[in-house]
Amino acid sequence: MKKLLAVAFAAAFTACGGRLKTDKSFTPVPAADFALQDLSGATLRLSDYRGKTVLLDFWATWCEPCKQSIPRYVELHDQLASKGFVVIGVDEGEDAGIVKAYALRLRMNYPVLLDPKAALFHKYRGGSLPAAFLIDAQGNIRGRWEGYDAATGVDVERAIARLLGVSPRI
Repeated sequence: MKKLLAVAFAAAFTACGGRLKTDKSFTPVPAADFALQDLSGATLRLSDYRGKTVLLDFWATWCEPCKQSIPRYVELHDQLASKGFVVIGVDEGEDAGIVKAYALRLRMNYPVLLDPKAALFHKYRGGSLPAAFLIDAQGNIRGRWEGYDAATGVDVERAIARLLGVSPRI
C-alpha cells in the first residue's frame, strides 16, 4: 500500500510540473531495452551500452528546461566518458533535420536518437520534458528526474558520481 501511494504521489507531483529525484529509497528496476535510429539513420539499442552507466535524456527542441539541461549533460559526457559513462539523448517527435541542426548548435557530443511517436517516452512512463533516467552498468534504472533546474543538475551529477565511484564536480 505504501508503494502504491508513493507512485500515485509521484505521478500527481510530476503532472503539476514538479521534480522527481533519486534518493536512497529509490528501488532499482530493469530498464526496458529499445531500438531507435540516430541522426545518421543507424539503429542503436540500450543493450549496446551494457557495462556502462547511462543517462537516458528525453528532450525536445521547444522545451525551455531542456535548453539548460543539455549543456550540463554535454559537460558530464565529456568529463566522464573515460569512466564508462554515456549520455543518450532521445528527441520526442520532431523532424530529423530540426533535431540535427539543434544538436549541432548545442554541440551534443553523445548519441542523439529519434522517438518520432514518443513510444519510448511512454514506455518509460515519462510525464514531462526533460525526463532523465540514470541506468547502471547492469541495466537497472537507479534514478529518475522530470523537469530541470540547478538543483536537479546537482542531484543528477551526484547520482552519476555515486554509481561511477568518482567525486562530483560540485
